[in-house]
Amino acid sequence: MKRMRRGAETGGRVVGAVTLVLAAAVMLGCEGCRPAPHDPRRPAPCGPLPPPARLVRYVPPGAGAGAAPAFGLVLEDIDGIPTRIFNVSAWSRESGREPALGAAAGRLFAREFALARERWDQYRRARASGMAGADWARYTDVIAPEDLPRAICAPVPLAQEAIDGETAVVVAVGLNFPAHADDAGGGDLFLFPKPVHPTGPYRTVRPGAGVRLLDYELELGFVLLDDVDLGAIPSASELEGLVAFFAANDVSDREPIIRRSALRGPGTGFVEGKGQPGFLPLGPWMVHGEDLGLLALDCPRSLGMRLSVREEGSVTLRQQAGTGDMLAGPREILETLAARVDAAAPGGTRTEMSTTVEGRERYYPLALAAGGRAVLPRGSIVLTGTPAGTALEAPEGRLSLLARALVRFQSPRTRFLEDQVVARDAEGYLAESDVVVGSIEELGTQWWPVSWQPAPAEPDPCARAAVGSGS
Repeated sequence: MKRMRRGAETGGRVVGAVTLVLAAAVMLGCEGCRPAPHDPRRPAPCGPLPPPARLVRYVPPGAGAGAAPAFGLVLEDIDGIPTRIFNVSAWSRESGREPALGAAAGRLFAREFALARERWDQYRRARASGMAGADWARYTDVIAPEDLPRAICAPVPLAQEAIDGETAVVVAVGLNFPAHADDAGGGDLFLFPKPVHPTGPYRTVRPGAGVRLLDYELELGFVLLDDVDLGAIPSASELEGLVAFFAANDVSDREPIIRRSALRGPGTGFVEGKGQPGFLPLGPWMVHGEDLGLLALDCPRSLGMRLSVREEGSVTLRQQAGTGDMLAGPREILETLAARVDAAAPGGTRTEMSTTVEGRERYYPLALAAGGRAVLPRGSIVLTGTPAGTALEAPEGRLSLLARALVRFQSPRTRFLEDQVVARDAEGYLAESDVVVGSIEELGTQWWPVSWQPAPAEPDPCARAAVGSGS
């Protein structure tokens, strides 16, 4: 069976006597759950880069009901999960600190990144000299493992209202890793909208009752910190200052994708299958593009990616790759998008992929038209594609599939769909109580369980102050 073939990984380690550290280590006690290391075979950057400032959006412990999330600087983590966070919002408010923004003025998160980078440099120096004392402790929050789902928010506060109102977009890329394209039966890179707002990296993913083929897709994502005119895409060095990177998961219901597949091209079911509530865990933190070096042409860098699934007492490694394996990097993705859309034509910023919203068919945009130009507005999110290892793969033995379909007077896609549903556990689709653990080097670790059980009726503190939420 595919789950057996993937090979179970087990392991664990004892982590000190501190209760918080021990609890987090128990939660993540396996090799498959740890952030992926550098691939020693891949050329290193021109020089070692300093640890980047990691900007997190979180609800501080003890925050009152209705309190908006704060922005913080991750000081410490365990295997990519934040444990100690410096409250940048509270510190800047109480100290009256306003950073000099220069060219970044007016960009999304400009103030927060400037403060986080400043304090990170100060913290590293203070820690090296043993001077990180009471001033730091006053604004530092310790996040207990059991508080992660409520405390750690998606780093980008993009509201569903902004997506539905078409003031921002979420764009995803298909078949951007060669091995994944091979698993899918081949094909060219393609783009589609994923019209769902991001959720926190530790919240339970709750698919609808009718979802039978739930799949995972670990991806590098980035948010635009300023508007980008697709008719005049910035250079790689300029783009570094206009984006922030994070880990994401393009959670998918594969049934609409299979049902609406096509003989040529990607088919039209991707928006329906990927745009469902809760299908975009983001975070835990984000890093400014200038601090990662992913876009440097002379010093290319690759970040390790790794995803495992905890199931029935075992852990299976499903995905492992590096961001350097992508066919198209962030700037090339924007170039592909620019070639795909035509703001001057009616509907020229939309795809032929539709979904049903409130009983009506709807086509979401890949970009927005403004003054005859195609634009990705600030706050928009781009997902760069997933490596090989997802549950869905192209059917083997296509002649056999065709024969079995003809015997039952079915189409091949209907036969394949029924085969996938019958063998969904063996194929590796997510099941009740599975836990997905995905990490990207420098960008942290997600850890989210899956449940079809009804969610408790409680307000989401992370929804406060989201872009487009009206708050």
